Amino acid sequence: MDHDGGPTAERASRTASSRPAPAPEFRRPQLADQVVGRLRALIAQGALAQGERLPSEAALSRELGVSRSTVREALKMLSHLGLVQTRAGSGSYVTGHLQEHLPSVMSGEELGELFEFRFILESQIAPLTAERRSTGQLAEVLYRLEQLHVAAAADDPDRLVEADLSFHHGVAAACGNRFLIASYSHHQPAFEKGTRALIGMQSSTHIADVHDELAEAIVAKDAGAAATAVRRTFDEIRMRLSLLTD
Repeated sequence: MDHDGGPTAERASRTASSRPAPAPEFRRPQLADQVVGRLRALIAQGALAQGERLPSEAALSRELGVSRSTVREALKMLSHLGLVQTRAGSGSYVTGHLQEHLPSVMSGEELGELFEFRFILESQIAPLTAERRSTGQLAEVLYRLEQLHVAAAADDPDRLVEADLSFHHGVAAACGNRFLIASYSHHQPAFEKGTRALIGMQSSTHIADVHDELAEAIVAKDAGAAATAVRRTFDEIRMRLSLLTD
Protein backbone atom coordinates (compact mmCIF):
# COMPACT_ATOMS: atom_id res chain seq x y z
CA MET A 1 0.00 0.00 0.00
CA ASP A 2 1.27 3.48 -0.88
CA HIS A 3 1.65 5.80 2.10
CA ASP A 4 2.59 9.22 0.71
CA GLY A 5 2.98 10.64 4.20
CA GLY A 6 5.93 8.37 5.04
CA PRO A 7 9.56 9.41 5.40
CA THR A 8 10.46 8.46 1.82
CA ALA A 9 7.83 10.78 0.36
CA GLU A 10 8.77 13.57 2.76
CA ARG A 11 12.42 13.28 1.81
CA ALA A 12 11.50 13.21 -1.88
CA SER A 13 9.35 16.29 -1.48
CA ARG A 14 12.16 18.18 0.20
CA THR A 15 14.56 17.12 -2.55
CA ALA A 16 12.27 18.32 -5.35
CA SER A 17 11.37 21.58 -3.65
CA SER A 18 14.94 22.50 -2.76
CA ARG A 19 15.37 24.35 -6.05
CA PRO A 20 13.33 27.33 -7.21
CA ALA A 21 10.77 26.60 -9.92
CA PRO A 22 12.25 27.53 -13.32
CA ALA A 23 8.94 28.71 -14.80
CA PRO A 24 10.00 32.33 -15.53
CA GLU A 25 12.71 31.07 -17.89
CA PHE A 26 10.07 29.47 -20.14
CA ARG A 27 7.96 32.56 -20.64
CA ARG A 28 10.35 34.28 -23.02
CA PRO A 29 13.49 33.34 -24.92
CA GLN A 30 16.67 33.69 -22.90
CA LEU A 31 18.98 36.52 -23.93
CA ALA A 32 21.62 34.03 -25.07
CA ASP A 33 19.05 32.46 -27.41
CA GLN A 34 18.30 35.87 -28.89
CA VAL A 35 22.00 36.49 -29.48
CA VAL A 36 22.34 33.05 -31.12
CA GLY A 37 19.41 33.91 -33.38
CA ARG A 38 20.98 37.23 -34.42
CA LEU A 39 24.39 35.72 -35.16
CA ARG A 40 22.92 32.62 -36.81
CA ALA A 41 20.90 34.85 -39.14
CA LEU A 42 24.03 36.81 -40.09
CA ILE A 43 25.87 33.57 -40.83
CA ALA A 44 22.94 32.17 -42.87
CA GLN A 45 22.72 35.41 -44.87
CA GLY A 46 26.45 35.39 -45.56
CA ALA A 47 26.98 38.66 -43.70
CA LEU A 48 29.44 36.69 -41.57
CA ALA A 49 31.46 34.55 -43.96
CA GLN A 50 33.13 31.23 -43.25
CA GLY A 51 36.56 31.85 -41.72
CA GLU A 52 35.68 35.40 -40.68
CA ARG A 53 36.67 36.51 -37.19
CA LEU A 54 33.75 37.67 -35.04
CA PRO A 55 33.94 40.95 -33.15
CA SER A 56 35.31 40.66 -29.62
CA GLU A 57 33.05 39.74 -26.70
CA ALA A 58 33.19 43.34 -25.53
CA ALA A 59 32.22 44.67 -28.96
CA LEU A 60 29.36 42.18 -29.33
CA SER A 61 28.20 43.03 -25.83
CA ARG A 62 28.00 46.73 -26.70
CA GLU A 63 26.45 46.18 -30.13
CA LEU A 64 23.77 43.76 -28.90
CA GLY A 65 23.09 45.44 -25.57
CA VAL A 66 23.74 42.34 -23.47
CA SER A 67 26.32 41.32 -20.90
CA ARG A 68 29.61 39.67 -21.84
CA SER A 69 28.52 36.52 -19.99
CA THR A 70 25.47 36.35 -22.28
CA VAL A 71 27.74 36.70 -25.32
CA ARG A 72 30.00 33.92 -24.01
CA GLU A 73 27.00 31.62 -23.51
CA ALA A 74 25.77 32.35 -27.05
CA LEU A 75 29.21 31.64 -28.52
CA LYS A 76 29.33 28.36 -26.61
CA MET A 77 25.96 27.38 -28.09
CA LEU A 78 27.12 28.31 -31.61
CA SER A 79 30.28 26.30 -31.03
CA HIS A 80 28.22 23.22 -30.12
CA LEU A 81 26.28 23.72 -33.36
CA GLY A 82 29.55 23.73 -35.27
CA LEU A 83 29.02 27.27 -36.56
CA VAL A 84 31.72 29.01 -34.53
CA GLN A 85 35.14 28.01 -33.25
CA THR A 86 36.78 29.87 -30.37
CA ARG A 87 40.58 29.89 -30.42
CA ALA A 88 42.45 30.77 -27.25
CA GLY A 89 44.13 34.14 -27.54
CA SER A 90 42.77 34.71 -31.03
CA GLY A 91 38.99 35.04 -30.86
CA SER A 92 35.96 33.33 -32.36
CA TYR A 93 35.65 32.44 -36.04
CA VAL A 94 32.79 31.37 -38.30
CA THR A 95 33.39 27.74 -39.27
CA GLY A 96 30.41 26.79 -41.44
CA HIS A 97 26.80 27.12 -42.49
CA LEU A 98 23.83 26.02 -40.41
CA GLN A 99 22.44 23.33 -42.69
CA GLU A 100 25.85 21.63 -42.86
CA HIS A 101 25.66 20.93 -39.13
CA LEU A 102 22.18 19.50 -38.77
CA PRO A 103 22.40 15.80 -37.80
CA SER A 104 22.78 13.80 -41.02
CA VAL A 105 20.22 11.24 -39.84
CA MET A 106 17.50 13.79 -39.21
CA SER A 107 16.51 16.95 -41.09
CA GLY A 108 15.22 20.07 -39.40
CA GLU A 109 11.69 19.16 -40.49
CA GLU A 110 12.07 15.67 -39.05
CA LEU A 111 13.31 17.10 -35.76
CA GLY A 112 10.21 19.27 -35.60
CA GLU A 113 7.96 16.28 -36.23
CA LEU A 114 9.84 14.19 -33.66
CA PHE A 115 9.43 16.75 -30.89
CA GLU A 116 5.81 17.32 -31.88
CA PHE A 117 5.21 13.58 -31.42
CA ARG A 118 7.17 13.52 -28.18
CA PHE A 119 5.13 16.45 -26.83
CA ILE A 120 1.87 14.63 -27.62
CA LEU A 121 3.15 11.52 -25.85
CA GLU A 122 4.61 13.26 -22.79
CA SER A 123 1.64 15.60 -22.38
CA GLN A 124 -0.47 12.47 -21.80
CA ILE A 125 2.09 10.59 -19.72
CA ALA A 126 3.04 13.32 -17.23
CA PRO A 127 -0.46 13.99 -15.81
CA LEU A 128 -1.08 10.25 -15.45
CA THR A 129 2.21 9.83 -13.60
CA ALA A 130 1.35 12.71 -11.28
CA GLU A 131 -1.98 11.07 -10.46
CA ARG A 132 -0.89 7.43 -10.27
CA ARG A 133 2.73 7.24 -9.15
CA SER A 134 3.55 5.27 -6.03
CA THR A 135 5.93 6.43 -3.33
CA GLY A 136 8.55 4.05 -4.70
CA GLN A 137 8.09 5.35 -8.24
CA LEU A 138 8.33 8.92 -6.97
CA ALA A 139 11.61 8.13 -5.24
CA GLU A 140 12.94 6.64 -8.50
CA VAL A 141 11.92 9.70 -10.53
CA LEU A 142 13.60 12.01 -8.03
CA TYR A 143 16.73 9.87 -7.94
CA ARG A 144 16.96 10.21 -11.71
CA LEU A 145 16.42 13.95 -11.38
CA GLU A 146 19.37 14.14 -8.99
CA GLN A 147 21.49 12.16 -11.45
CA LEU A 148 20.53 14.69 -14.12
CA HIS A 149 21.78 17.54 -11.94
CA VAL A 150 25.00 15.63 -11.23
CA ALA A 151 25.55 15.19 -14.98
CA ALA A 152 24.85 18.89 -15.54
CA ALA A 153 27.40 19.86 -12.90
CA ALA A 154 29.98 17.69 -14.69
CA ASP A 155 29.09 19.44 -18.00
CA ASP A 156 29.48 16.14 -19.87
CA PRO A 157 27.17 16.15 -22.94
CA ASP A 158 27.01 12.36 -23.34
CA ARG A 159 26.27 11.83 -19.67
CA LEU A 160 23.74 14.65 -19.75
CA VAL A 161 21.84 13.11 -22.68
CA GLU A 162 21.78 9.74 -20.93
CA ALA A 163 20.54 11.26 -17.66
CA ASP A 164 17.92 13.39 -19.44
CA LEU A 165 16.48 10.36 -21.23
CA SER A 166 16.63 8.30 -18.04
CA PHE A 167 14.58 10.90 -16.16
CA HIS A 168 11.86 11.00 -18.81
CA HIS A 169 11.79 7.22 -19.07
CA GLY A 170 11.34 7.07 -15.30
CA VAL A 171 8.38 9.44 -15.55
CA ALA A 172 6.87 7.31 -18.33
CA ALA A 173 7.39 4.08 -16.39
CA ALA A 174 5.24 5.43 -13.55
CA CYS A 175 2.23 6.42 -15.69
CA GLY A 176 0.36 3.16 -15.17
CA ASN A 177 -0.43 2.53 -18.85
CA ARG A 178 1.56 -0.30 -20.44
CA PHE A 179 0.87 0.88 -24.00
CA LEU A 180 2.15 4.40 -23.33
CA ILE A 181 5.20 2.94 -21.60
CA ALA A 182 5.86 0.58 -24.53
CA SER A 183 5.45 3.40 -27.04
CA TYR A 184 7.86 5.63 -25.13
CA SER A 185 10.43 2.84 -24.86
CA HIS A 186 10.08 1.97 -28.55
CA HIS A 187 10.85 5.53 -29.64
CA GLN A 188 13.69 6.08 -27.17
CA PRO A 189 16.42 5.82 -29.87
CA ALA A 190 14.75 8.59 -31.89
CA PHE A 191 14.33 10.69 -28.75
CA GLU A 192 18.05 10.28 -28.08
CA LYS A 193 18.92 11.61 -31.55
CA GLY A 194 16.64 14.59 -31.05
CA THR A 195 18.05 15.34 -27.62
CA ARG A 196 21.61 15.20 -28.93
CA ALA A 197 20.71 17.63 -31.71
CA LEU A 198 19.66 20.28 -29.18
CA ILE A 199 21.91 19.54 -26.21
CA GLY A 200 24.49 22.20 -27.05
CA MET A 201 21.98 25.02 -27.47
CA GLN A 202 21.58 25.72 -23.77
CA SER A 203 23.69 25.46 -20.66
CA SER A 204 23.94 22.11 -18.89
CA THR A 205 22.56 23.67 -15.71
CA HIS A 206 19.51 25.03 -17.52
CA ILE A 207 18.82 21.65 -19.12
CA ALA A 208 18.68 20.09 -15.66
CA ASP A 209 16.77 22.92 -14.02
CA VAL A 210 13.86 22.82 -16.48
CA HIS A 211 12.97 19.34 -15.22
CA ASP A 212 12.40 20.53 -11.65
CA GLU A 213 8.93 21.93 -12.31
CA LEU A 214 7.69 18.60 -13.63
CA ALA A 215 9.21 16.77 -10.68
CA GLU A 216 7.50 19.13 -8.24
CA ALA A 217 4.15 18.51 -9.93
CA ILE A 218 4.66 14.77 -9.62
CA VAL A 219 5.55 15.16 -5.93
CA ALA A 220 2.34 17.15 -5.41
CA LYS A 221 0.25 14.69 -7.46
CA ASP A 222 -0.91 17.71 -9.47
CA ALA A 223 -1.86 16.52 -12.96
CA GLY A 224 -2.60 20.03 -14.22
CA ALA A 225 0.77 21.35 -13.10
CA ALA A 226 2.47 18.36 -14.73
CA ALA A 227 0.75 19.12 -18.05
CA THR A 228 1.75 22.78 -17.75
CA ALA A 229 5.37 21.85 -17.07
CA VAL A 230 5.49 19.66 -20.18
CA ARG A 231 3.91 22.38 -22.33
CA ARG A 232 6.42 24.98 -21.14
CA THR A 233 9.32 22.65 -21.82
CA PHE A 234 8.20 21.95 -25.37
CA ASP A 235 7.41 25.62 -26.02
CA GLU A 236 11.07 26.27 -25.28
CA ILE A 237 12.16 23.35 -27.46
CA ARG A 238 10.12 24.73 -30.39
CA MET A 239 11.83 28.08 -29.94
CA ARG A 240 15.24 26.42 -29.97
CA LEU A 241 14.33 24.37 -33.05
CA SER A 242 13.55 27.62 -34.84
CA LEU A 243 17.20 28.61 -34.35
CA LEU A 244 18.16 25.50 -36.32
CA THR A 245 15.59 25.58 -39.09
CA ASP A 246 14.41 29.15 -39.74
